[in-house]
Amino acid sequence: MRKTAFTVFLFGILGLAYASFSAYQSYKLPSRPVSDYRFLAECEKVPMPDNRFKGSPLECEARIRETDLLKQAPDLIKRNGDDLMVFYNGQPSAKLTPVVEGSQGCDSYSLQSLLPTHDSMTKRVFYLAKISCHSGEFESRFIIMPDGTRWDVSDASTSPDGRLIGIGSNGYPGDGFTLYEWPERKLIAHFNPSCRVVDWVGSTQLTVTCLHEIKPFGVKDGYFLAFDAMVKRDTHGNWTMHTIRWLNPRVMDYNRQGDVEYTPTFALLWPMTFKPDTKKAS
Repeated sequence: MRKTAFTVFLFGILGLAYASFSAYQSYKLPSRPVSDYRFLAECEKVPMPDNRFKGSPLECEARIRETDLLKQAPDLIKRNGDDLMVFYNGQPSAKLTPVVEGSQGCDSYSLQSLLPTHDSMTKRVFYLAKISCHSGEFESRFIIMPDGTRWDVSDASTSPDGRLIGIGSNGYPGDGFTLYEWPERKLIAHFNPSCRVVDWVGSTQLTVTCLHEIKPFGVKDGYFLAFDAMVKRDTHGNWTMHTIRWLNPRVMDYNRQGDVEYTPTFALLWPMTFKPDTKKAS
């Protein structure tokens, strides 16, 4: 009887410890999403034109963010009204001209983020432009390649040394998360959860935020998991993804870059590990 009582007590202590650890993991910083979103003071006076991005406070903020980004790379793009001229290594690479509102194509272009990439010829790091294209209320993104062509991406982020690019989005499941080697764009690892990069820790470790659909055997309709995760490469070149915090897939918001954020939540789910469906890095 005493042995049974001790076993129950031990499992109770372990359960309480795990619950406390889960709560810490769920609510520790950084807190997300940005639920108290307010327009910048310069953009508050701009009226919201229905659901369109063009001419909205959101476009106003995108232009301000673009100006701030170009302080890091002043020769990357030149804006002339609504037109953008993109440069690579000092040479014109592409010209982006919006279509007339209501026509097929992008009615607003803006520099969404900078991608530092390693140039194998000069051995230097050059910025590539990740462009945000809006058509009415809908957004798509692409990278302007050095030759002026477009690489359509849901979202992209590069490692600090400019040798890896992480491609993916956490807005909807299905596309997964992919790591490529730059400049060859060689596939390094592809994971089934749909994720976007939050931050890099060197070139062998990064944090991502994800949305993943689970369909247990025998269950017709699956369910969604949202989580933050750590993606790491070991000394043998193997990449793995480990969950580090559970998020609520039903409570979401958008940050200032237009990316989806999910609210941290308390969950007694055991941490999960995902392995890529590609071979290890060579």
